[in-house]
Amino acid sequence: MGLAIFKYSIINRTGERILGDATSIDSIGAAGIAKVVGADHTCSLFRAEDKRLHPLPATIEGKRTLYVATPNCPASHMIVGYCLEEKRDGQTESLLDCSLLPENTCAVSSFTLDAEMNLLSKPVPYDLDGFEHSGSTTLARDVHEHLYLIGRKGDILRQFPAEWQHEGHAYDDNLNVSELIFSKITGNSAEYVQEGTLRRKIIYRLDIEQDVVCGPYTEIAELSEGIRYVRGVDGLIRCVDKDFNTLFPTSHQRKYPWFATISPCCHGHVAFTTGQKAGLLNKAGDIVVKPKFSHISHIHGPYWWYQKGRKYGILHESGELITEAIYFACPYFGHEFGSGIVPAGTTVKRKEKWGYIDLTGQWVIPPQFDLCYGFHHRDFAIVRDEI
Repeated sequence: MGLAIFKYSIINRTGERILGDATSIDSIGAAGIAKVVGADHTCSLFRAEDKRLHPLPATIEGKRTLYVATPNCPASHMIVGYCLEEKRDGQTESLLDCSLLPENTCAVSSFTLDAEMNLLSKPVPYDLDGFEHSGSTTLARDVHEHLYLIGRKGDILRQFPAEWQHEGHAYDDNLNVSELIFSKITGNSAEYVQEGTLRRKIIYRLDIEQDVVCGPYTEIAELSEGIRYVRGVDGLIRCVDKDFNTLFPTSHQRKYPWFATISPCCHGHVAFTTGQKAGLLNKAGDIVVKPKFSHISHIHGPYWWYQKGRKYGILHESGELITEAIYFACPYFGHEFGSGIVPAGTTVKRKEKWGYIDLTGQWVIPPQFDLCYGFHHRDFAIVRDEI
């Protein structure tokens, strides 16, 4: 059996195809833009405001271009590209690392465009691919994996220590990169701590504006609703505020030394796992749903996916089961930023088909696609079909 070949489409909230037969489509964020690669391999930008494709520039400053992705930041209006040159005699590697380069070419710089095709960051000899972007500052790396914070004009705002390795980052309300999660490289390896049978990487958090480093930790959840959960090198989970001040006393921390994973706070609750079972905590650290499911992840408001076996159902944060576990689901596609409908799958004529359900489990768009992605934009989502 040969490899499956897929085509991608953009649909609206009634299931009507607005755009079809694309080779690939990047995620449509809240800003309503996505990079689309057509069957002829040309790159265009889909804009939700006019429901049209706009061809991306084939050259920037006289150099061929390659567009790799739209950023994952939901409010971002940026798209990332590379400037290419033909390989010279004896040249084997690109200045920048990109596995999608056309044959006999190398990437010499990267840049960002806004939704109107204007240059936000002029071509610079740093790799912007693989990092999210903010409204005015961008994280970047060079061929040596050194990290930089650069401005919209390509100017270096800050160079981070060479031994820092990027592990994640977050934004402030103005979409500036506000914090950097990093590990430290000693010799040729990162720092680790042994926790039982697990070997966990030691990580730190930098507040870029205050220039304050917090750590060491082995896990740092995303700041959400003013709190986050962190795991110390002692193996204990702690609830901290935005400045990393501990919210619970030590005696409270030690009640739950056995958490395996923790999630960002959503609607006042946090999903956790222990002993390969998942449950829910409230902000006070009290268990409101006992760990008895294979997986729990947030959908919207007080509603969560729960997994039993291979199937998923909808759970209220109070512990009430809204639906039985009868759906296929990709929980990481389910965050729909308030659209109220989520992708789900079921078996149709012995084939797995996907559509969209509401938060009571009723089908809003019947199962008809090979795979569906969430309505990250309020009006449009991406679906996939096998050719």
